Amino acid sequence: MRALFLSSGAYRIKCHLKTKKGTAEQRERQKFAADVHSSIHRYRWYSRSKAQEENERYRNRRSSLV
Repeated sequence: MRALFLSSGAYRIKCHLKTKKGTAEQRERQKFAADVHSSIHRYRWYSRSKAQEENERYRNRRSSLV
């Protein structure tokens, strides 16, 4: 789960949004960028954990055959 919190770029942008600097349009654009950024990180973390699961399953199957 740590990978979700390590998307510090998105977190920094979200903190920046709270300070209400810039125009509303700029804030909206930054918010969209932050959401995209965090969803990419979430997907990467998810796919990595899935791949790890598959590897373990394969390894277990091979060890049981021997």
